[in-house]
Amino acid sequence: MPSRYLNLDQLINLSFDAHETKPLPSYDLLDSVADGIFSVDTELRAISSNRALKQMTGYTRDQVIGQSCKNIFKCELCDQECSV
Repeated sequence: MPSRYLNLDQLINLSFDAHETKPLPSYDLLDSVADGIFSVDTELRAISSNRALKQMTGYTRDQVIGQSCKNIFKCELCDQECSV
């Protein structure tokens, strides 16, 4: 029986087409979440983010996409033990 729930990867795939540079309409789903959400590719570069992440970091979605998460969060853990 298929699950009624989507995991974050499935939500991101619905929200973001890697060939597009602008968010698709389903970004509204991620933007409705109060917590900051972002996803990264295998090289730890951001491929999506939501509105709450902008409130947390001050960076717009366009500024986040393509950046390494270390550049976005500037966290000590990035150099010691990556939590992503």
